[in-house]
Amino acid sequence: MKIVQTLWSKPGLNANWLDTRFHYLSWALSCLQLRKYYDNVELYTDELGKYLLIDCFKLPYTKVHITLEEVPYPTYLWAVPKILTYSLQTGPFLHIDGDAFLFKKIPEDFVYAHDFIFQNEEIDSSQKDGFYFKMFTDLFTIKPQEALPEWIRAIDMKEIRAFNAGILGGSNMAFFKEYTAAAFAFLAEEKTTIEQFKQPQFATHMSEQVLPAYMKKDPRFKSAVLFEPDHLPGFYIPAAETIFDEAHFPQTPLSYDYTRLDEFGISPYGRKYIHLTGTKKRSLLVCKQIAKRLLNDYPEYYQRIIDFFDHTKTPVIPHPPAYLSKRGDIKNNSSSFAEKRSQLKPENIFRRTVKVCEFFNNEKAPAFPDATSLQHWVQVQTALVSEPTHQLKIKDIFTYESLRYEFSAHLTNQQLEEIEERCKYSNDLIHDPLQVSDDQLILRTHPYSKVIHSRWNWWDGYIYLERDIEEEAINMLIYPDKTTYSIAELRISDNNVKLLQFFADGNTMFKAFKAMLPFMNLHKNHEELQLEFFKDVVYLMSNGVLFADLPDLSRPILQPIMAEVSGSPEPV
Repeated sequence: MKIVQTLWSKPGLNANWLDTRFHYLSWALSCLQLRKYYDNVELYTDELGKYLLIDCFKLPYTKVHITLEEVPYPTYLWAVPKILTYSLQTGPFLHIDGDAFLFKKIPEDFVYAHDFIFQNEEIDSSQKDGFYFKMFTDLFTIKPQEALPEWIRAIDMKEIRAFNAGILGGSNMAFFKEYTAAAFAFLAEEKTTIEQFKQPQFATHMSEQVLPAYMKKDPRFKSAVLFEPDHLPGFYIPAAETIFDEAHFPQTPLSYDYTRLDEFGISPYGRKYIHLTGTKKRSLLVCKQIAKRLLNDYPEYYQRIIDFFDHTKTPVIPHPPAYLSKRGDIKNNSSSFAEKRSQLKPENIFRRTVKVCEFFNNEKAPAFPDATSLQHWVQVQTALVSEPTHQLKIKDIFTYESLRYEFSAHLTNQQLEEIEERCKYSNDLIHDPLQVSDDQLILRTHPYSKVIHSRWNWWDGYIYLERDIEEEAINMLIYPDKTTYSIAELRISDNNVKLLQFFADGNTMFKAFKAMLPFMNLHKNHEELQLEFFKDVVYLMSNGVLFADLPDLSRPILQPIMAEVSGSPEPV
């Protein structure tokens, strides 16, 4: 059996990631984890994809197929190259996306035993605003359902079923020939219809994910699923203790737990399968997890990618396709916090403040002023809002973003180099709840971090665009990220704040656990309290805000410059 992956570079090098570097750090981690468990991992790509992944980054694929140099489809049909890869297979295989990571082998016998297998089923029963419901509502306004192919005519809008193809494969090549032929027929025959979609990229979801869900009903084919269904538009998230136990494969689908990271982050001690879907690719916290895992486990590959996109030079792409320059995929990166800070425009620094003002005033905000006029600008915008609570929200988000910006002024590259090294050596150090009893290992809080208390939750970058959020006092920990020279935001609990305060000067987990007991739920037994404390510590360590003093790190710990906890935001 072989593992296959598909990279089509034509849609651009960034692929909607927060930063192009993270896109390729993800590819490296995905490939290297697969090679850890499988001897045969092959890449289907174009010439530029081969140049990057093989020639530059030297990823250890066992074979490379140049099959995507001339793909006769628009780039918004991003899944078409994957469907083409499926069609080219001649024996049992698994296709695994480049934003998916395995930390335990999927048994080959399981693949051989089924005609086709897939990651999980997606079920949209919203009948209103669900992902697939809106997709097919758009289609049916362009062309009647009864005039479309059989697999679309069979769709029940009360419960639309599809597959997530983060993992897709099997052993029956007749199924894949039939499936891919039907997918390409749909894309060809309905080309004019697809071009009229509000979002034509939806055609990829239909052809790659809805079509095989219809074929699952065919008694000729024996299928299997790895994870329980996702009932759209919400998510079913089980307890963090759920593990990827390969003994479950032949009997029961595993819980749908790949949608978020547990307290370990991206780690062999955490989820055994992770697929970064949607907005997770634009989350700095998630991207930091990828970078940290690759740096820890495969440092030479990490360094090759970071060096390729180094700020001091433009990456060398021989005969670069014209679309690269149009999309701005290749660009120099900032070399320091000071440089990054000087490049940012005020409207970007205070983007959430601008969005909240526009939301409440129901109109586009006027041009943002220079730094000396910021408070006056906010006062004017606040005066346009009649509701007192809305005025307080504007002041709250402006105060939050002001504190965040002021925090960045104190950061230097040298400080980040020191802390990054210490956090790297602390990675995976704490992985067993029994370690709570350790009275030797000293843990410390990230010295260049700051907790900001806010009356409303401004953490979710989309929440204020969708609705008038309810009051929800939160603690936001901000701290620097060296890869992007930007500020990471980590929402933490009241007990997390107490933990960070306790570890500020260095302390053991055993002493911290005893100190935290009065603040914990004493209705739980000792083992439950110990596990709760352990998860809090691991969560903070995996996100790089706690690190350990190790014997081989002889240099003295740096003194904090911004480790205080702020008070409640003052009105502007």
